[in-house]
Amino acid sequence: SYEWREAQLQGIRKLCVENQKAICDAVMADLGRPKMEAFIGEITAVIAEVDFLLANLKSWMEPEAVSTPLTQKPGHSTVVREPKGVVLDITPWNFPINLPLASLAAILAAGNCCMIKPSEITPKSEELLATLLPRYLDPEAIIVTTGGVPETTALLKLRWDHIVYTGNG
Repeated sequence: SYEWREAQLQGIRKLCVENQKAICDAVMADLGRPKMEAFIGEITAVIAEVDFLLANLKSWMEPEAVSTPLTQKPGHSTVVREPKGVVLDITPWNFPINLPLASLAAILAAGNCCMIKPSEITPKSEELLATLLPRYLDPEAIIVTTGGVPETTALLKLRWDHIVYTGNG
């Protein structure tokens, strides 16, 4: 529903606003990134993405009338966007908060459930996401899993409705 999607997006926004120091500290510990750079690159970028999704969500959920081929007249054609289902999201290390949260926001805006796998290369950020996401989002629809290559390989053997992967391998 629109209300559920909106609540999840607001949860991501609230997570970013209420945990700015913890996010900047985790990124500093993982990557040595200065706090102002972490604030701009990790927090404000996610908030901007969430705001964009919220501003467009209702219109994206509306059925869209499209032209009907002559052979199908007098019928009419409509595009109805539906969630894919359960998405596995494997995220990279280089923007360890921004990329997981921005990707998750889009997945949730589309109405999907998600298992998100942050990068083990940035352990403080991974741990922070694993701690915070269940507090701000629907824990029955969003699960955070941690681990390295063996765990990710095991995840990829499972059946998913869609997989989002950002990385180098």
